[in-house]
This record gives sequence, structure tokens and C-alpha cells, in this order.
Amino acid sequence: MYSVPLDEAWETFAAHLDGARAGVFLVVSKAAAGDGTRAALTATARSLDYGDAGATFARIEAEDGAKLDAKALFSLVEGVDPLVVVAVDGTSAALLGETYRTDVVLERSGRLFGRPLAAFADFEACLADQAAKQRAGHGLTSLPKYTGK
Repeated sequence: MYSVPLDEAWETFAAHLDGARAGVFLVVSKAAAGDGTRAALTATARSLDYGDAGATFARIEAEDGAKLDAKALFSLVEGVDPLVVVAVDGTSAALLGETYRTDVVLERSGRLFGRPLAAFADFEACLADQAAKQRAGHGLTSLPKYTGK
């Protein structure tokens, strides 16, 4: 049964999704995540035992110009049903906050509809600055390890 909403989410939002189909570690961004962000968060998902290809990437703005609104983002996230959510920019964090009617605090871990959440103003920029990179790394390592339970 679990695969039905997951399959529907991938079919409905194909232009907004890529990466691991399982969707257990969901990374949300305004546009397609850059190579540095993808590599860092794929490595983070692996280090937290979500699998070698554990990261799923969702973008609010598809390459064809289509944009997700709060209702569509809710359908995407709930269809994928991740165990963890990471917002990599202020736009995605703000839309997730609007979607779930909650305050998403940047640069801090939190919860999103019961799921662990890490949110960043600009994760890609964090990778270029050693102090910011360490803070981002701390925020990501505060996410729970996958235990399979």
C-alpha cells in the first residue's frame, strides 16, 4: 500500500522530483540543487544510514517553469512521505512553513508535521565558508539516524 501514494507523487510531480525514489530523506529547494548541495546531502543521508542513494530532491520551480504552491507542495511531501526533510534555501523553508502552517526557523533543526527538519537560508553558500559549513554540518548531524524501526 505504501507504494501507491509514492508512485502517484512521482507521476504527478515528475518535473519537481529526482534522486532516490524511496524518498526517505527529502531535500527541498527553490530550483534544482547544485552539485555541491547534492553531494553533501547525499553523503549526509548515507552517513545517517538512509542508504547510498537515500536522498530525494524536490524543487519548487521545475525546469519547465511550473511552480509548486503550498497545496501542491503538501501533496508532494505527503505522497513521498519522507522520514526527514531538509530545506536548503529560504524560499523552500518559507513555503514549507506556509504549507504546514508552522514557523520554520532557519539554521536550526525543528519538526515538520512530526518529521525532523533542518532548514537553511542558503546551504550552497554554507559550503563555501568553513564556519558556516561547520554550523550546517552540526544541524544535519542533529537529524536522527535511520534505524529501520
